[in-house]
Amino acid sequence: MTPVAALLVALAVAAMPVAQQPATAAAVGPRGLAADYWPKVLALEAELRADPGSLRTGARYRELILVSGAHDRAIDLLAKLADARRDSIEAQANLALACIDKVPVSGKIRQALLGREAIERLTAAIAIRPTPLMYYIRGLVNLFYDAIIFNRVRHGVSDLEEALRLQRLSPPRPYHAKVYIALGDGYWKLKDLPKAKAMWSEGLALMPDNEELAKRVNRQGRDLEWTVRIALDPDHRVDTSLKEILDDLRTLGLR
Repeated sequence: MTPVAALLVALAVAAMPVAQQPATAAAVGPRGLAADYWPKVLALEAELRADPGSLRTGARYRELILVSGAHDRAIDLLAKLADARRDSIEAQANLALACIDKVPVSGKIRQALLGREAIERLTAAIAIRPTPLMYYIRGLVNLFYDAIIFNRVRHGVSDLEEALRLQRLSPPRPYHAKVYIALGDGYWKLKDLPKAKAMWSEGLALMPDNEELAKRVNRQGRDLEWTVRIALDPDHRVDTSLKEILDDLRTLGLR
């Protein structure tokens, strides 16, 4: 290949969307990524193909994908793995979380479609075996659907109430705060402020160091409104790293 031809090929690869770039260790990202970035992506993809039912590997993979924004690449892979492993809670959840990761960088219609896919996959996970984590994630996603025609806030509250019921069967853990926060936010969206405050206060009594619960308990009026609205703004990224629960996966019956 002549030097000119080689240059043209390199430029073409750099201009391709990340999801379309060659799946080789020599692939070069378009945003000045570290030289070892794509080899790391490929290694984690190989791990997932070998073991699609690992939330831990899925979390590491999705965190890496966030660096380049190669969301379509991740969704395509995880959809194939989830379809192949319909019996795996973790495979369904990995795809749902990848869809959630893409929501903030998508247009409104695409956001709605990604949310619907996440809900469907989480519903499949719950059908395999109900867990507080899957109810929590599905409930949180439902809270974002607050338009008059497609309002799913009550569905979200119902899911979060079930998540709370299930997590109350085990000793309090720091990550349990997420359910109290989300359920209180759901009550707030239903315009039931006393119930919202009661839920946040109950959570804060169990986890007094949680800043998000403290904000909601102590704020009033417009300040409280903005706190909840920002938390449920689809243009803001939701933390899907699972970092707070990875050490407890076995206790939760997950891996």
